[in-house]
Amino acid sequence: MKEHFKHYLQKQIELSDDQFELISPEVLVKTIKKGTIVMQQNTIDDATYFVTKGLLRAYTIDEHGKEHIIQFAPENWWLNDKNSFYFGEPSLFFIE
Repeated sequence: MKEHFKHYLQKQIELSDDQFELISPEVLVKTIKKGTIVMQQNTIDDATYFVTKGLLRAYTIDEHGKEHIIQFAPENWWLNDKNSFYFGEPSLFFIE
């Protein structure tokens, strides 16, 4: 999976193998089962998710229990709650 991410980055920017090795320890690869919530609403987001295979979705649940999808993240896409990640604010949505 790291190789997939490496190839993605190399298509976006000029990145040598040595440079990738420098950032590689910061890249955590996880396999997540369908239906797993990786970020809860009202928590602080400490990660940015890159999808190598599958699909993530960000959504909220209103006071009536209805889900509202904010964004989908298909393969080779990024997803996080930017205000939570960068500013430490409670997340406005779930990521599944």
